[in-house]
Amino acid sequence: MKALFLDIDGVIATEEQYSRRRDKFWKKTEWAKELGVPYPFDEKCVEILNEIVEETDAEIIISSDWRLHWDLILLSEIFKHNGVKKLPRSVTKVKPVSMGQLSKNRANEILDFVNHFDLKQFAILDDLDLMQFLDKGDAKERFVRTKDNQGLKEVGVKEKVINILNR
Repeated sequence: MKALFLDIDGVIATEEQYSRRRDKFWKKTEWAKELGVPYPFDEKCVEILNEIVEETDAEIIISSDWRLHWDLILLSEIFKHNGVKKLPRSVTKVKPVSMGQLSKNRANEILDFVNHFDLKQFAILDDLDLMQFLDKGDAKERFVRTKDNQGLKEVGVKEKVINILNR
């Protein structure tokens, strides 16, 4: 299995989306209000995510904090409503190793998933700097950091992720 560990904020929902007013979004989008989704994904980022998944046949594994608020079934609904063609397959388990260090915890949770399923082909997409905590195997070479104001629209990101997943 090829796995794409996906953060949401700063990757497929950019700064522009999460600075929107929730009440305006909810007035236009009944499903979002029902699910308590605060803002939409960036349409261009979703388009690029769809291209990555189509070109690599990777499974989406949610590493985002969104997994703390919605289960896999509801995350799948959110992804479907936002136009993501392939729904998430799983989420990383919450396994904090350090109080207050989100990056360290997220990297640990991803590595735990990789080790548990003995994954050989994976990529990690996040706007947090996970690099210093990805110390096992070749995880550092499989990490692509995005800028929260651009996400997947950042020049070269799509190609990097596709190359990592198709090695």
